[in-house]
Amino acid sequence: MALIRALAIHLGNLSNYRSLKIEALKDKISAVKHKFRANVWTTRLVFPKVVRNELDLEKVVEMSNRLIKELGIDFVAIPLDYSSLMKVRTKFVELFPISSSLFFSLNIGNITGNLPIKETKDSVQLLKEIFESGGEEACTRFAISFGGQPETAYFPDTAAKNFGFSLSLRYVSDMLNKLGDKKDLSEVIESIARPIQSEALNVQNYANMKFLGIDLSLSPWMKESVLRLIKEVEGVSKVSPGFYTSIWKLNKAIMNTKGIKKIGFNEVMLPVAEDSLLKEYFASEKMTITELVGAISVCVAGLDMVAISANLNSETIEKLILDSISISKARKKKIGIRLILANSKAGDEIKLARFGKVPVIKL
Repeated sequence: MALIRALAIHLGNLSNYRSLKIEALKDKISAVKHKFRANVWTTRLVFPKVVRNELDLEKVVEMSNRLIKELGIDFVAIPLDYSSLMKVRTKFVELFPISSSLFFSLNIGNITGNLPIKETKDSVQLLKEIFESGGEEACTRFAISFGGQPETAYFPDTAAKNFGFSLSLRYVSDMLNKLGDKKDLSEVIESIARPIQSEALNVQNYANMKFLGIDLSLSPWMKESVLRLIKEVEGVSKVSPGFYTSIWKLNKAIMNTKGIKKIGFNEVMLPVAEDSLLKEYFASEKMTITELVGAISVCVAGLDMVAISANLNSETIEKLILDSISISKARKKKIGIRLILANSKAGDEIKLARFGKVPVIKL
């Protein structure tokens, strides 16, 4: 059975988050966590958008740290809008390094609006302040969102809209093992997700907490490489003709699954620092940043977990983000961007606690 990458508790319908009943949540979360037969890798908590001023921010951070300690939560996601963050910017940077378990996303624009030029400029400056305050690791916990944060178990680009739980899976290896069966790709995904969904529905009844769905996004974890899966599906040996076709086939397969309650992105993901083969490709320059940005045209690859030199000028970073957003607008799809500013030059490697060695990519 596939590994549950993330079990996420969504706090979306809280009428007053300040009076959240911790004890009431404890029993529900315990019931949800321990009723699954499948292994749960991480347990996460997703807040709704509730930060409007500095007091709100302080309360949410304080509550998050308490929930992490008392409920055995691994990570917490706190979504923010551009207008709200600009009001609390100084306090935000000050509080950011307090806990390595807190993740934040900043939405800077809507699919139907204009290119967010000013917002992009401000978000790059904010990223630099986060780097100066918390270093390279802190950058992994901050996402620039465009199109609004979806409701998903994937971090950091998420926002709770309902009260309940959702799941994401680590199932690249399961897919690779089943490709030899020559089955329809959608049927392969269904066969992997269906037993997990069955368990989730049982947990829903047992814990009296709504099952919101599974984000079927194909995402890597180190040797469980999505790049390897992309290569297998279309028989491509590198980033060459057929590469984007393979990604599209996998995306279409996820899209065409039947009988699975889906939530979130549900697309191929290419977070560089989390995929061993992707890291190798960038370290040996078999893949370029332009090719990675181009993948946004067929999936939610985005610029995710990409390490770049902190010495790059802001204008270059802004152009990189706006290229990604432009493709996102053309696709009419939400996107999340995570850039890791590195205290090294392009071509070097940095070492991150959770992700090992990560190449600093040339632009």
